Amino acid sequence: MFEQIVHALEDFCSTSRLAAALFDKDDNCVKCLGDKGCMPACVQTMQQKIRDTCFHAEPYENGSCIACRLSIQKWWVMFWTLPSPASKLESIACCYVRLLQSILAVHIHAHPGILPSPSLYDRRVQRVIKLLERNLFEPPGLADLADRSCLSETSLCRLFKRETGYSISSYLQRLRVQASLDLLADEHLHITEISMRCGYGDPAYFSRVFKQVMGTSAQEYRKRLISSYSDNSKTLSIYS
Repeated sequence: MFEQIVHALEDFCSTSRLAAALFDKDDNCVKCLGDKGCMPACVQTMQQKIRDTCFHAEPYENGSCIACRLSIQKWWVMFWTLPSPASKLESIACCYVRLLQSILAVHIHAHPGILPSPSLYDRRVQRVIKLLERNLFEPPGLADLADRSCLSETSLCRLFKRETGYSISSYLQRLRVQASLDLLADEHLHITEISMRCGYGDPAYFSRVFKQVMGTSAQEYRKRLISSYSDNSKTLSIYS
């Protein structure tokens, strides 16, 4: 979870061109992004104020410094310098806080642990993965994949397993499960429809594969996912 929060902060700082510091529940700075040498002097004031409010703003340089609680855990974040002019300061601060929370929500629900980025692999393996991604329901046969990779079937299987750690068929199963995760967030989609969209003609088989890969059933995963989104929405509504 900590790494996901740090990645979210990196995205936030890059998008907003701000520096930020992450603090734990004991007000210890556990991560600083940007210029560490310019930590605002108002940090102690922020530590006091953030205990009693969702977010707090203090003047800093030509703009302002903002502190806000995260929607998860007990950590809080301070980021600076909010660009001037600081007209309607509270409204501007609110927008930045909502942006941070939104980026955090994406990282928390992004499922980064299922499959690494294909860019890590040999280009021939990347080509095979792209073909599988585009044809989840009716993937090309091994002979076709080998032909497009300019390899024999045996050489392709050996290379693919060495690069990814999975056989081509096992990797395809994980691609299908990965494709189902975002669909499960839609309460209006039945599990049967999701399984069909992801290349499974048999919903029962999809459920078995999903549990093997994710360690939980698709229904239970959906409940937890929707509950997390709901909790995050309630937190974001505080800043409205």
